[in-house]
Formats: sequence, C-alpha cells, structure tokens
Amino acid sequence: MDQPFVSHILCLRHGKTRYTGVFPDLTEEGGAHIQQVAHAFVKPWMIEHKIDRSTLEIVSSPAPRAQGTADVVTRVVGHIPVVVCKNLGAMEWRDGARARAALEAFNGKGYVDYETEPVFGDATIFETREEVRDRWYTFLAGYIRSVWLSKSPQHAIMVSHYEVLQNVVYDLFGIVASAETALQHGEPILLSVSFDDLGRATVSGRFRDVTAIALFDHCRPDFGFF
Repeated sequence: MDQPFVSHILCLRHGKTRYTGVFPDLTEEGGAHIQQVAHAFVKPWMIEHKIDRSTLEIVSSPAPRAQGTADVVTRVVGHIPVVVCKNLGAMEWRDGARARAALEAFNGKGYVDYETEPVFGDATIFETREEVRDRWYTFLAGYIRSVWLSKSPQHAIMVSHYEVLQNVVYDLFGIVASAETALQHGEPILLSVSFDDLGRATVSGRFRDVTAIALFDHCRPDFGFF
C-alpha cells in the first residue's frame, strides 16, 4: 500500500419514534433532535476528517424510523443518497403476535434491559441477541474488508437500532447498558479504521467521553483489545 488511509464511520441510533411504521416515523421532538445532531456532530465530524460527499455513504436500516433519521441527516449534510441495508435492521420478529404481546407488556415500565430480559433470548419469538450481534459484525467486517480492497478512503454514516449498535458500546467501550448508560435515540458513535500493510484493521472510537482502540479481524469478525 503506497499511503496509509483511514476510513471514518459514524454510527447513529435512529431518532425518537412512535413506531408507526410510516416514513419518516419520527416524533416532532425526534426529528428536531436528529437535525440538531446533524448540525452539532455530523457536519463537524465531516469537517474534522475532511470528508466530502464523493467519499461518504449513508447506509440505513430498512425501518421507516431509521430511514427517516437518515433523511434528516442527508438534508443537513448535502443530499447524499441513502442506501438501505437489511443487515442494519432491527431484530426480526419471528412470531408477530407473541412479539407484540411481549413488547406491550413493557409499556409503562420505563427502562427495559434488552441484554437480560429472557423474552429477547427466545428464538421462537425474536431474532436473538447473539444473532443480531453476529449479523452486525458480519456486516461491519464486510464493509471494512471492502474499504481495504478498494485501497482508498471511504467513509460511512450507518443508521441503525439499539440492539444492533449497543454491541459496539459494550464490546469496544466496555460500557454495560443500564437506565443511565444505555445508548440513546440519536446518539452518535464515532469509529475510525486504519490498516497496516497486510490489511489488518485497527478500530479506534469515541462514545460520549470514552475513547477506545481495538484490533478488528475483518475475516473473522470479533473485537480484540490490546
């Protein structure tokens, strides 16, 4: 490789929603908050890393609330086309009636611990936590591998869901989810990927006031700290 390069990735949880399933599926507060995030975080992130629209891709979960979030962001940063990717999607419902009943049972209960609630581990009702994690890291590994093979800077904004992106919050930053620490709607996670001459990837990141660095094997997706 003639010159080292870095790929920058901004992961973003979708904005507040009423879960209507109708685009843009953001509350008024949620849309306004995403617009604020786009101005306060996304644009400065692009300026800091000298990212222009020709090297930036916005990738979104198929869910209307995620696409609505991506739409707000792209209108702020310069009308970049949004690519929809099912691998960034929310956990799959395998039994719609039971899934709906399980989620309705949480109404009014405040914080729900996705990581420990038994119902989210029932593969007959939902795609399990482990399956979501594997799906996310397989996607991320494929993206990182494609960047390496291109031998040129590429950058991405990835709009997804709590159950997808919380994996990075825990695995890279070591933050255990709780009512106080869980990833919030519209909250960004900043990642930078660099490569050595053999294509081995190092991921550095910033989330809130926490920074971290890890090796990432894009042939066998798993974070390994050093």
